[in-house]
Amino acid sequence: MLEWVATKSGDLVPQWNGILLASRITPEREAQLWAQKREAKVQCCDSIIVLGLAGGHHIRALHQRWPAKKILVIEALNEINEHQAFWGQDIYGPVIIKCGLSPQVLSEIPQISEILA
Repeated sequence: MLEWVATKSGDLVPQWNGILLASRITPEREAQLWAQKREAKVQCCDSIIVLGLAGGHHIRALHQRWPAKKILVIEALNEINEHQAFWGQDIYGPVIIKCGLSPQVLSEIPQISEILA
């Protein structure tokens, strides 16, 4: 079951069956640091594919850092996208979100299974 939990910083983060899907302390700050660490990998690409939407903090950080890049988010849980109001509308821009795609389905796509091998 999906629930939204308040963090110490006042943000809301999703919790799925008792497991937090983002930091309970400072999810925005941690997402910014996460995006910063991916600078070399992302800088040379036109598009970014992210597995997992969670609270959207990391997607927002990517979009803020590289606003011109297309971002495709693949999320297994439909419920996450249904509660998008919790993570805000400001990440849309060139962001495409596809929900309901399980990791198993993704691994059956030849191009993705090749990358994951």
